[in-house]
Amino acid sequence: MTSNENREGRPVITRTLMRVARDIGHGGPTVEYRIEFDEGAYAINRFSSRLTPTPGVRSFSPVRSTESLAKHEGDVKEFLDALIINHRIYDLTDLTWTVPFLHPTFYTFECQDSIGRTHRFEYRIECSNHLDIRYEKLVAAFEEFFESGLEL
Repeated sequence: MTSNENREGRPVITRTLMRVARDIGHGGPTVEYRIEFDEGAYAINRFSSRLTPTPGVRSFSPVRSTESLAKHEGDVKEFLDALIINHRIYDLTDLTWTVPFLHPTFYTFECQDSIGRTHRFEYRIECSNHLDIRYEKLVAAFEEFFESGLEL
């Protein structure tokens, strides 16, 4: 086993993100969940912003925040392994509705592994109507991992 492989000899994810833009035309927020492995440690961050006001708001200031999250290394590794094994993230591709969007949510996923392979795809839904259970479970896994333990 090398530092580029897990116990089963598979490459490991060294960077991943999920960016979520919810109904930005109506002032919805953008949130980015990111894990990066650098210098022997995982950096886990949650970025959020609201750059446009919701309809009818008269006074508005754009909001941006960055939050570094503390997670146990074992939990991070378990999450990253689950992306490959349970969610088969490298098998997923762009997926979108074929109808016009009124209240869209845009998801962007990106992973890079220890051998340099990068995989990026987008998933778009209308309101909260998911198109495919695999993508819905992937979204839920990211949200559960990053939002657990946070006071919202």
